This record gives sequence, structure tokens and C-alpha cells, in this order.
Amino acid sequence: MGLFCTLGKLLGNRKRKPQQFGLFFNVVFDVDPCAVLPRRLPAMRARGAPVLSQTYQDARLAPAITSKGRTPSPDQRRPIWYPQNSLELHRRHSKNSNSKTHFSGRESGNHVGARPMSVYAIWNNKGGVGKSYLTFQIAAEYARTHPNEKVLVIDLCPQSNSSSMLLGGIIEGERQLDQIALTAAARRKTIAGYIEERILSPYMSPNVGASYVSQVRPFNDAIPGNLYLVVGDEELEIQASRVANATTPGPADAWRIVHFWISDLIADIRRSWDVQDSTVFIDCNPSFTVYTELAMSASDNLIIPFSADGSSKRAVKAVLALLYGITRIAGAPQSQFFLESQRWRMSIPRIYSYVGNRLTQMNLGAAGAFKTVVNEIGAEIWNVWKSNPSLFAIHPSGTQIPSSQRDFRRMFQAEINDANTASVISGALGIPIMGLHAGTKNLAGRTITVNQSQLDRQKPNISDFVKTIV
Repeated sequence: MGLFCTLGKLLGNRKRKPQQFGLFFNVVFDVDPCAVLPRRLPAMRARGAPVLSQTYQDARLAPAITSKGRTPSPDQRRPIWYPQNSLELHRRHSKNSNSKTHFSGRESGNHVGARPMSVYAIWNNKGGVGKSYLTFQIAAEYARTHPNEKVLVIDLCPQSNSSSMLLGGIIEGERQLDQIALTAAARRKTIAGYIEERILSPYMSPNVGASYVSQVRPFNDAIPGNLYLVVGDEELEIQASRVANATTPGPADAWRIVHFWISDLIADIRRSWDVQDSTVFIDCNPSFTVYTELAMSASDNLIIPFSADGSSKRAVKAVLALLYGITRIAGAPQSQFFLESQRWRMSIPRIYSYVGNRLTQMNLGAAGAFKTVVNEIGAEIWNVWKSNPSLFAIHPSGTQIPSSQRDFRRMFQAEINDANTASVISGALGIPIMGLHAGTKNLAGRTITVNQSQLDRQKPNISDFVKTIV
């Protein structure tokens, strides 16, 4: 707690809002384009320019260019993944106007084509569970252990804590965040810059996502060179209402199109890399905002961090209700996100793991309240498994389906021990725990000692967990 107070005083005069530093410490310490489209299509087609969102709809489904001028019913619509351009879509349509051409995409219960690698959302419906710290650690370690693969982190949390840690920690990372935001020319090279592009072009992707990704290594040499970041931005808060407003006007399926914005971003970046083997980690807002919804629509798998308190149990129940429509009371209203996802046959991420994060040795050895909380959260998720096993991601591929609660815990439950001071130094200096060594460290003019015993408590947990990510 002494170090907490010291860092708080040191950073009190920083530009960012004081409450945002408090939120950071909670993590680290665990404490209408469619209107002009018809006029522009001939010229765009002539030069083969892309005119539709990466996840929008083929020419047969777009009201502005449909051959019969009718808006298709929801059952006729299909998400798509890699349309080439309007000419190609037009050729496919002209060949057979009644054909049901599908591109690789995500449909509920039916993956028309497997998406390259996996997109992992790290989210729980509460703050203080260490989701940004966990994102920082597992993304850095995954990149280190997969040097031939480009790894992407998208920071969709306005607090930008995972960005801060990746860019150098609580002091240097914050400075880099300010610099990135202030030195941008026409658009901030952050997630807010990309969202602004999509607000201006909500129903057609401008295909500019690759302009908003940064390699992390030039900012922080403790991070592997194959790790890339779409930097977080507090301006997301200001844009939130405009993003939500974009889901209601425009084409009949405006909600669906907007909810593929982050999928479009990922597609843009992967295409610019000319790769398919790229794993993505999305750090989400700690509440169920429109940005959380966009992250869920873009993700294949969900990692749920939790802490050892009663509020974590309630938050996990909220996750199950908001994403999967599993309400606590029979007949209770279901979330708009769940209902709209069902309406448009959009996949939602499968539960990949629930992670007890930054757990203390004292609690791990106790048989009291802590164990009760962990067991209750495990029992809650186990009951969901028994009635809805399709909501879970069996991993690794080919593994036998769990037949007992013990096997279920072995596959889906993980624990990350707290490394105490070492955890604090790791986040504050932007040095992943797997690359942090015992000894004295300088933090804001203070000398702090990291003990090997602290590192030994967390390093094996991070290493083991990352090995399960496929």
C-alpha cells in the first residue's frame, strides 16, 4: 500500500484524469454514405474499388444496388468475410441472382468458413479483476513463444491500461499515449481514430484499419518485435453515443453492420500483413458498453478473469446473461445484444477460460471464504456447461470432451497467483513478468527490490496458461 500511495502522488500532476489512475491501480494492484452510393457505384466499379464493408453484404443484399430494389429479409442476410470488390460481387450476383453465395464468416451454429487463427476477448462485467494486466501478460508471452507469428492487441477500453503497460508502463507508457494522441496529423493513431473513421462511414468500410496499428517494440524494447497494438484512447467515451446512434438509422441491418466494425479492423490489418496466422487479444471495457458489444461480435473466444470476492460471482452471472441470454430468473428480459445477435445469426464468443487472476498465496491456502467464491463461480459455469456445452470452446483441438466436473475445471479453469511487488513493477515498468528478473529496479526515482520467490509464484501460471491458447 505504501508503493501505491507513492505512485499516486508521483502521478498526481499528470495530464490524464486522476480517476483514471485510480482505475489503473485497481488493475495493477488488483485492489449516410448509402445515400450517395448509387451515384458513385459506376465509377467505383470501373476502377474495381472496394465499396462494401468487409463484413457487410454482397450486391444481392445491398438495398442501394439490388437488382429488384427490395430490402432482403433477415433470414436472407449473411455475414461475409473477404469480399474482393464490387466488380467481383456483381459478377457473382449476375451469374445467378438466386444463388446463396457465402463468404467465410461467423454464423450462429454454422461457421461457413473458419476464420484465420483466433480472436480472444478478455472481459468481465466489473472492474478491478486485472483484465488489462492479464491482457498485457498473456499477449506478450504468446508473442514471445510464437516468434514467427504477428500478434495483435486491440485496446477497446477507454482507460487504456493495457496500452500503457505495453508502451512502457505507468510513467513512460502514459507519456507515449499522450504523444501518440497529440502528434497525429489528420487522425489520432488510436482506436478512437479508427472509430471516428467508421462514424463518418458507418455502413461501408473505408478499409483503413491498417493505418491505426503500431508495432510496440519501438516504444518498449521489453516487448517482442512481433507484437502490434491498436492503442487505447479515452476519447472512446466521447464517441460512444455516436457509435450507438449509428446502429439505428441507415439500412435495415444497421445494427449488424456497426457490430462488425472491429471485425473490419482486424480484416484490414491481416490483409495489410498478407497473413492469416495472426492471433488477436481484445482488452474490453469493464462494463457492457457498445464497445464491449463490438468486441464480442469480433471475437471467437472469451477469457473471463475474476477476483476472489462476491462481486465477481455476480459479474460472471451478468456475463452469462448479457452474452448468452442465460438469465437468473426464468422469463426475465434478455439483452438487446443477445436478441439482435440471434436475429442476425451472428456468432458470439465461446467461453474459453475463466481465470482467477492475481490470487494471493494466503487466499490460495485458505479453506474459507475465498475457496467458497471460487467454487461457486466454478459451479455456476459448470451448470451452464451441462445445459449448453456448445457455448464453450473445447481446447486444444481433438481433446476429449469433459465428462466430469474435475475434467471441466482442468480444461476451463485457470489460476494466476499474485506476484506482489513483482506484479506491480511488471505493470509499472512495462516489463512482462516472464522477462522480469529478480533484483533492484528503479521506479520514479525509488529503488525497489523484486524477489525471485515473487516471480516464481506467477511465472509458471502465465506460462502454463499461454500454452493452452491455440
